[in-house]
Amino acid sequence: MIVTTTPSIEGRPVIEYKGLVSATAIHGINVGKDFLAAGRNLVGGRSKSYESELDKGQAETMAELESAAADLGANAIVGVTLDIEALGSGNMLMVSATGTAVVV
Repeated sequence: MIVTTTPSIEGRPVIEYKGLVSATAIHGINVGKDFLAAGRNLVGGRSKSYESELDKGQAETMAELESAAADLGANAIVGVTLDIEALGSGNMLMVSATGTAVVV
């Protein structure tokens, strides 16, 4: 599956548009990770625990997006957008993606 943020794939013309596909993953941040992130916030630097959850969320969302496109008979997804939001009091992370499933 070819996945790109661009509206087309150079050298691979779109033969058929299959439709819009989307996927969402919501990850809860546990108390331990929240505590570590709060400490990191006080002293500065990167929060590896939050980054790990974001990486998992992105990987799951992209896998679901590709699966949805494959179910439509597509072999590529163009125009992909990825959005990350904090939900509730910030202890939930939502990763969502949308794109257009196509055959190239």
